[in-house]
Amino acid sequence: MLIKKQVFNDIGYFYEPYFLTVEDLDFCWRARKKGWKIVVNLDSCLWHKVSASRQGEFSFSNGYYGTRNRLIFAFERTNNFLGGIILLFLIIPARIFQWTLMGRFNMVKGLILGTLDFFRKRMFKFR
Repeated sequence: MLIKKQVFNDIGYFYEPYFLTVEDLDFCWRARKKGWKIVVNLDSCLWHKVSASRQGEFSFSNGYYGTRNRLIFAFERTNNFLGGIILLFLIIPARIFQWTLMGRFNMVKGLILGTLDFFRKRMFKFR
């Protein structure tokens, strides 16, 4: 991401409680809401190791932060209750079913704990 200093001055920094995942979405949403233009270079190419900072694509921390932070974004940051309800009652149960069938039990455990911690207002940092 390339970000002008004026954007930080206008909207602040990344929302620290997220810790991992969704912080870039939240930042861009706030910038757009304040009238800043978001530009994407579709010709660029980026190589990265999938979820290396979260111990892999189907890790506990990936399930935990991905779920908890999406719920925070939907319900608390954007007040998008419809999106939050769809996430809570459609997407999360579907993911639990999918990852259980795939044997990704760490991911299921993270997803469930992330959902519970959202409602408990707990902001743990697992590694």
